[in-house]
Amino acid sequence: MKRKLTNKGIAALLPVLLIMAIVIPGCALNQPPTAYIDSIVPGEATHGEAVAFTGHGTDSDGTVVAYRWTSSIDGEIGTSASFTTSSLSVGSHTVSFRAQDNNGAWSANVTATVIVTEAIPKPVILSFDADPGTINPEETSTLSWEVSGAATVSIDQGIGNVALSGTRDVSPSETTIYTLTATNEAGSVNATVQIIVEEDTTPPSTPVLTSPLEGATLPQPSEAWSFDWNDSSDPESGIAGYQIYVIREGAGSPVINASVTDSEYSEILGGEIWYMDLHDWTWTVRAQNNAGLWSSWSTIRTFSVIPKMVIK
Repeated sequence: MKRKLTNKGIAALLPVLLIMAIVIPGCALNQPPTAYIDSIVPGEATHGEAVAFTGHGTDSDGTVVAYRWTSSIDGEIGTSASFTTSSLSVGSHTVSFRAQDNNGAWSANVTATVIVTEAIPKPVILSFDADPGTINPEETSTLSWEVSGAATVSIDQGIGNVALSGTRDVSPSETTIYTLTATNEAGSVNATVQIIVEEDTTPPSTPVLTSPLEGATLPQPSEAWSFDWNDSSDPESGIAGYQIYVIREGAGSPVINASVTDSEYSEILGGEIWYMDLHDWTWTVRAQNNAGLWSSWSTIRTFSVIPKMVIK
């Protein structure tokens, strides 16, 4: 018996006929790709630090042609398999990654977490100065500094660790550069200051003799011989000391050739001076500054020695 196909039967067969029309023999439905996150380095970063993202995708029936990375905080952050960014916002990011195949199908999202924290700033050197910046030998300059945000602060040239702010007097013997280093977890910063030590090329003033006077008579050397002169001056380096030189004319060597720091000299030489050696004694003085420069010798003064008293 033949049955007649009704409208109701045709309607029931339409889905089957549609599938048969779409699925051509020898062809299968497109399969979406699969995405993989290979690495995110570092997983915990400070704000502004570079973070490297690496992923890949596979497709069993085609090729992967596009990628998309998104952040739960910043939105889309990348469109290639691998990239690096330093612009992630502070916070805990849920990062999603997916791949698209050549038929336009997207993979499911794969996710990972990246945490970005506030960066610790490096220390700030607010000031580092030397006053005065130029000195003469033996003079003093004052270093002063102020630092914020540092765990340790140090100054080289033998000074060592110091407080966050302070002062230190220094007397370098030559032009010197001082380096201040401030350090915390974020790293170190430096500042330098130079103190110029001017070279002293001017000798001190010549001493002026005061006592004994020209032509004076001194006692026998069993008593003290005393000599005085005015202080020399040296505004650049200052006076380090004096040299006094006492000799009898015609003698081979001096009886006094001494260095002293004050502008006077007194000593009991001992012994006796006989009659033929009582006259033609001379004395002179010169000054030395702290730069090692000598003045000219002073004028030469002469003196005599009292004869030894002989009691019969």
